[in-house]
Amino acid sequence: MQLICPFQPKCQTKIIKFESDKPTHKLITKETTIPFLSPSNSNSNSNSSQLSNLSFHKAGMWDFDNIGVSRPIPPSSTSASTSKEPVEEILELQDEQTTKIQKFKVVRYLTCGECDRGALGFVGVSVDDDDVGAGEEGTKQKVDEMAYFVCIDSCFVDLGGKKVEDVVN
Repeated sequence: MQLICPFQPKCQTKIIKFESDKPTHKLITKETTIPFLSPSNSNSNSNSSQLSNLSFHKAGMWDFDNIGVSRPIPPSSTSASTSKEPVEEILELQDEQTTKIQKFKVVRYLTCGECDRGALGFVGVSVDDDDVGAGEEGTKQKVDEMAYFVCIDSCFVDLGGKKVEDVVN
């Protein structure tokens, strides 16, 4: 399976190729502020109501053919609550092989390396419940443990002649 930038007709850059056609992780978090792209309308971002079944592939930084990484994401000072405390984006993902649920603090967005549009995924740092709300100190200790997640649903998928049903099921 190969993921391609969804911006047509000009870009269509190859982002990454995977050996397996099955996603490695599913999004468990019900709401997020991350502006994941929707290939059906690559000029607008998905909204949180469409995020319940997003699929991701976990990859290493050097696995990508052409990817961009945003600057570090500062904690948001706005949230649904009236608190003035910075809000960190924490996503829960379920590993499709082990069914283990892991939490990742989103520290950067993944974008197309050619046209610089996105978000096509995110860079996250694994966090425990004790780390949530620890701010930058908790994250700096785990910089070497950054994980790269590309959102399959934010890219066009080249299945190499396979049917979509064979990959999804």
